[in-house]
Formats: sequence, structure tokens, C-alpha cells
Amino acid sequence: MKPSVLPPIYRKQIVSEMKQWLLTHSSNGPVILNIRSPEFIKNQICQDLSSYINYLETEPDESHLLPALVDYLKLLESGRGNSILDYLSEYEELFRTAGY
Repeated sequence: MKPSVLPPIYRKQIVSEMKQWLLTHSSNGPVILNIRSPEFIKNQICQDLSSYINYLETEPDESHLLPALVDYLKLLESGRGNSILDYLSEYEELFRTAGY
């Protein structure tokens, strides 16, 4: 369930949305040392989001593993009696093309 399994087109869309969020919520606060302090929560979120953006932009494309992800999701769903599409319906087309 690594984000690098997402095809580049999905990754670009997610990165774009994250960057847009950062533009409207960014803060030039300090590097966070105590993440439990309520005064630093916004800075921590921005720092984490920047980290995710970096990951999605720099990690190699592993979208060839998408069918294995779908198999794993099906296995989880069989035990839990739910569907990933109940939570991530925007990925239905992607999952269906990978054998969901």
C-alpha cells in the first residue's frame, strides 16, 4: 500500500492538491521538535505534507505493483466485509483496470 504504486497521473494530481493546500495554510514556523505541543500543530502538518510531496515526486514509479495491491485489498475486504470503494470511490477506475 505504498503511494509509489499509484500511476504518475494520480501522483501528479495528489501533489498538485497538496501544494495548493500548503499555499493557503503554510507557515514559516520552526522545525518541530515537540509534535505534541498544540502550538506547533499547523507547522507539523505542513512539515509532514511537504515530506509526502517530496516522496511522491521523487520515488520511482511502481505502478506495475498495482495488481498485487488490488489482490491485497480484496483479501482484507473478504475478512472485514467492506469495500475500498466505499472509502476511495475516486479510485474505482484505477482499481478496476488492475483487476478489482
